[in-house]
Amino acid sequence: MLHVVSQVHSRCERSTVVNADDHAVAGFFEDLPVLMFVLAGVASLLLSGSWVAGCEQHHRASEELRDIAEDFGGRLLDAVGASDPTSPAPMMASVEDLDVSAVSGALGRTVRASVSIVELYPDVVWVLTWRSEDQGEISSTGSFGALFHARGSDGNTAVMELRVVVWHSL
Repeated sequence: MLHVVSQVHSRCERSTVVNADDHAVAGFFEDLPVLMFVLAGVASLLLSGSWVAGCEQHHRASEELRDIAEDFGGRLLDAVGASDPTSPAPMMASVEDLDVSAVSGALGRTVRASVSIVELYPDVVWVLTWRSEDQGEISSTGSFGALFHARGSDGNTAVMELRVVVWHSL
C-alpha cells in the first residue's frame, strides 16, 4: 500500500546584515592552521616509518650475524670432534691444536670474529684464543656459545666452553 504525504512549507523571510569591517579571517589564511596540522601528522608518520625500517634492518643484520656465529661454532666443534670420531669426548690435545684459521677459511666468506675456548672444570684455564686479522670499527655483533667435554692426557674429563663472537665493521 502506498501512502502519499503532502507537506506544506512556510516561507520565512529573514534579513541578513553584512558588516563591513577588518576583523574577519577569510581565504588562504583560514587554511594555514589546517595545513600545519596535516603536515605535522604526515611528518610524524614518515619519521616513525623510517625508525621502524631502521630497527628492522638492524634486527636482520643481528640475525644474520647470529647464524654466521652458529655455523662457525658448529664447524669448530666438528673439527675438534673429528680428531677421534670413535671417542665420546675429544682429546684435550685436539682442542689445543685446533686450526681456527682453516675452519674460518672453509666458511666461504670473510669473517670478522673472535674465538675462545676455556676449560671450566677442573681448573679455569684459557685453552685457545683467536681473532681475525681484519678488525675494523664494530657496528653490530652476533655470538654463539657451547659447552662440551674433552679428555685430558691423564684420562680425566674436562668441561670446556666455546665462545664465538662475529661482527660487521663500519
